[in-house]
Formats: sequence, C-alpha cells, structure tokens
Amino acid sequence: MKIRKAFFREFYFKKFLSAVMFFICFQAIATAQTRTYDIAAYDAHQAYQAKNYRKAAEYQMEAGRLKGNDEGFYLTAALWYVVQGDQNNAFKALEAAAGAGLVDVLKVTSNPEFESLTADTRWKSLASKIETNQRAYAATLKAPELRQKILQMWANDQRARTLWVKKQRELQVPWNSDLLAEEYNRIYEIDAYNTKTIKTIVEKYGWTTIPRVGRDGAYAAWALVQHSDDVVFQEKCLALMKTALQRKEINPEQYAELYDRTQRNKYEKQLYGMAVCSGNQLCPIFNEGNLEQRRKEIGLEPTAVSARLEGIIYRPITISEAKKRDALDKAQAQDLVKQSQRAFGEGKYEESKHLFNKALRYFGDVGAKQIYDAAIRFASLKEDVETYRQSAFSYLKILFNRGKLTKQRLEHEKAFVSLQTDKRWSDLISKF
Repeated sequence: MKIRKAFFREFYFKKFLSAVMFFICFQAIATAQTRTYDIAAYDAHQAYQAKNYRKAAEYQMEAGRLKGNDEGFYLTAALWYVVQGDQNNAFKALEAAAGAGLVDVLKVTSNPEFESLTADTRWKSLASKIETNQRAYAATLKAPELRQKILQMWANDQRARTLWVKKQRELQVPWNSDLLAEEYNRIYEIDAYNTKTIKTIVEKYGWTTIPRVGRDGAYAAWALVQHSDDVVFQEKCLALMKTALQRKEINPEQYAELYDRTQRNKYEKQLYGMAVCSGNQLCPIFNEGNLEQRRKEIGLEPTAVSARLEGIIYRPITISEAKKRDALDKAQAQDLVKQSQRAFGEGKYEESKHLFNKALRYFGDVGAKQIYDAAIRFASLKEDVETYRQSAFSYLKILFNRGKLTKQRLEHEKAFVSLQTDKRWSDLISKF
C-alpha cells in the first residue's frame, strides 16, 4: 500500500511538473510571438534612461531585427556600443546596418563617435560595402547628384550636433554652457547655410521625393527643413509634401511630423500625435478622439506604436473624453492667463512670466490678443531688461508663426520702441 501511494505521489508530481513546464514554454512562445519592434525600442529607451547602455544597445539590435530593412536601430546600437568602448559589438551593429540596407556611407564616415573605429582593419571593408550599396542604389534614382548634395548637408548638420553633444558629455556641463559656445555657433552657421540651400533646392525642384533622391535623400531634405526653424517655409514644404503623399512618393511619418512641428512652433494643438513636449509626453492633440482615424487616412501606424519609439506609453481616448479634456484645458489656460495678469499688476514679474508660459503650454488655448498684450507688458519693463525682453520676443515670434502679426503693427507700437535696437528686432522685421 505504501509503495502504491508513493508511486501515485511521484506520478502526479511529474504530471504537475510537466504541466508547469508546458505553461512556461507556452508563455515564452506567446511572448516571443507578440514581441514587436516598437516594444523593443521602448525597452531601449527605458534602459538608456536607467544608464544601462549595454542593455539599451541590445534592445536596439532586437528592434532592428524585428523591424527588418531599417538601419536606424542598428546605427543607434553601434553608437551606444562605441560610447561604452565595445568595438566588437559596434562593428556587428554596423554590419547589421549595412545588411539592412544602409546606402549612405556618410552616416558612418562623418560621425565623430565612430572615429575610434577607423584604425581597426574592419573599418575599410565596412565602408567599402556601404559604398557599393550606395552606388547601386544611386543608379536607380532620377537625381543622384542632388541626393548626394542633400546627404552631405545633413551629414554636416549631424556632425556639428554630435560634436556638441560629445563635448557636453565630456565636460559634464549644461547644454547651454558658455563652454559649448563654439560648438553652438558652428551649429547656427551650418543651419543658416543649409536653410538657404534647401530653400533654393525646393524652389527649383519642388519637394524632394523618394523616386528623385531616394528614401535617405528625402529623409535628409525633410530633416533639414525641420531644422530651418522657419515656419513659413515649413508650411510651404507641407503643401508640396501633401501632393507627394497622395502619390505615395514620401514617407507619411515625415509629413505628419513636420505638420505637428509647425503646430508646436505656433503653440497650437498638433494633429497627428507626432510631437513630443517636455515631461516626455505627447504635446496636446486637436480633436484627440479622432486621432487614430486621421493617422490611418494618411498611412500611419497607431499612435501607441510611434509613442513607444519615443519611450512613451500612450492610451487612446474616446471622443467624449477628448471633449471633456479640451474644455478643461481651455479653462485652465485662461485661469493661468488671468493669474499672470494679476501677478504682473502686483509687480511679481517673474511669477507672471512663469504663469503665462505655463498657459501657452496648453497649445491653442491662449488667444493672439492675449499673447500680444503679454509681449507689450514685458517689453515695457525697465528692470532686469534682458530676461523680460527675451519673453517679449518669444511671444512676438509665436504670433508671427501664427500669421497674426504685421510689420506695420509692430513698428507703430510704442511699447516696442525699446526693442528696436536689438538684433532680434531686425531679424523679426526681415521676415516680413
């Protein structure tokens, strides 16, 4: 009897273990099947924020494998491996990028972060492989020479910014430190040249589409327009891009992101959920209850996917929820404007500025007249002039970007006389 009981105990225990192992394996398989590139990219963001750079790089490699034919994740992984001094994995990541379709050798050869790899015997072979890919790809395009010009401009842009970030990291100083003035001035010079040149290109050729300059050339042109900080020009490009989008000659993400960037620059609500604001969250969205439908209409993935790529978890909301949120946002923004006006009247100028800027961050819920009046208030102050003069210019720039400012109105406003000797004034006037 004891032997029989022992036998049955062992028998059922083994059955139990088998069931547990089956469940664990099933869960592992299910998890592997549902793992997507955007989830891996989100995990990379989280690891990076935790300063676990090796794990972050591993997640970027995973995202690249899951996405397929997208060198971007591999390039980022290579960069993070280099920063850690891991050259072997950096080369593996770069080889993966070449295998995934990297056809712009400048992304590798002009990046200062990769200079530590150039002495390695694997470098020349890698660069040669990418150059071979590049020649073959360029032969399929309508304007390969124009593509190369645009790619060189973008490489210069990225090199200047990378040197700035690299020096900031080495010195461990704030991004606006005087110790980085040389790097910042170089970025300003390159942006000015690139903006002038890309305007000429767009004027001559129209929008630079994928059939004309390739997917990387189209991306680089779009990125240069993003960095132009000229909303009037950006909106002109958007009109051209919309036509190209209808012909499926551009990436819809680029159209949506540029559109939302112009909205952010005007402190108005975005349309497609592509713009990220401070606090690592999406900027306020117009008619958010219909967001997914708008994105689907132009060929975008769900917002939750693009948000995860930025390290953000997004939950869609209903039309009813969106209406309630919009009403609450508007009420809060207007309350902050009133508090700002009251604080100014009490001589609490710094508090007034802080409250008004907070109201602006509701995007679109502060009217043009309220912004203009704030510019007048801060321009008229006689104390701590630069702090409040900067605020006045910022508010005027918002109005210009919204198309709510005229040269005549500016020049006839008595409160702005004190601004007219400032270079920022002449820069603003020259935009009309």
